[in-house]
Amino acid sequence: NYMYSSQSLLVPKGNPKNVKGLDDLSGLKAAVDNGTTIQSLLDEQNKKFKEAGKPEVTVTVFPKDSDARQALQIGQVDVYGTTLETAAFFLQKAGHIFDIGGEPFAKIKTGIATRKGETEMHDAVQKAFDSMRADGTYKKLLAKWGLEGDAIE
Repeated sequence: NYMYSSQSLLVPKGNPKNVKGLDDLSGLKAAVDNGTTIQSLLDEQNKKFKEAGKPEVTVTVFPKDSDARQALQIGQVDVYGTTLETAAFFLQKAGHIFDIGGEPFAKIKTGIATRKGETEMHDAVQKAFDSMRADGTYKKLLAKWGLEGDAIE
C-alpha cells in the first residue's frame, strides 16, 4: 500500500455553507459522479438524515467530473463530493474558486499490483517505495499534488 484514496467535499471558496463533513449536508444540494463511492456514502447519509427527521441532501448525479465541478462553480449545487485526488486537482487549477470542506474521509488503502509469483518485481517496487519514504520524496510528491491527507505513515 502506498497511499489512501479518500473522499472529500469540494465547496465554493470560503466554504459559505460551513461544510465540514457529511453530517453538515442536511438540506443542501450535492453533485457526485455516477457510480462513485461518494454516491453510495450520500445514499447512506440520507438514510441517517431521514431517521433523525432531518432534511435529506439532494444528490445530483453527473456522468463526468467536469460536469459536477461546473455545477458547483455556477451555484447549481452547494458541494461536489469526490475523491481527494480529484478535489486536489481542481484546487490546483482553480483554488481561487474552490475550497475543501473539512478533512478527507472514508479512506481506503491503495497499492501497486504485481503479477503473482513475480517476487523480484514486488520486492523492487517495495524497495523503491521504502527509499522514497526514507528520503522524504514520498511526502514531497504528495504535497506537490495536494494529497497530504492521503499519506500512509
